[in-house]
Amino acid sequence: MKTPIELRFTRQVLGPMGSVRLERHLVTQTLCSANCAVVKAEAQPGDALKILLDGQEIGPAVLESVDKVKWCDLRLVDAVWGGFERLSDLADALRKGGYRFQTIDTYNFYRIRFQWPYVERPPLQYEEKPPERGKRGRAVSLVRGFEKSFEPG
Repeated sequence: MKTPIELRFTRQVLGPMGSVRLERHLVTQTLCSANCAVVKAEAQPGDALKILLDGQEIGPAVLESVDKVKWCDLRLVDAVWGGFERLSDLADALRKGGYRFQTIDTYNFYRIRFQWPYVERPPLQYEEKPPERGKRGRAVSLVRGFEKSFEPG
């Protein structure tokens, strides 16, 4: 069995939100240079990866694809899959990662897509109890941090 290839991320480049997204297995793509271990190893789809954040293992993943791209080829979905909210956030992270000596559109990147293996989790346990009632006798629920009342149905 082949040893998993290490795919390394840093909090300095990802930022706080990107790091949390990686830890929650929400990041499924990264951009890197030709010096990246995945590119150097000439990895193929299906190869095993070990995802690391600042040297700590986050978990195993499976390589989906590697392709060479330029900045003009990237879209918002690439930023989101990489853990960012906007392309400008991705550009800022790339500059922090070393792509700061030329304009960002002159660099070639390797887009690495990967999948996290499915981990079966136990179902959430809910306690059954009657809904809380507000002043007027309507049921009250908490939605996105705000109280919302609704008519019982």
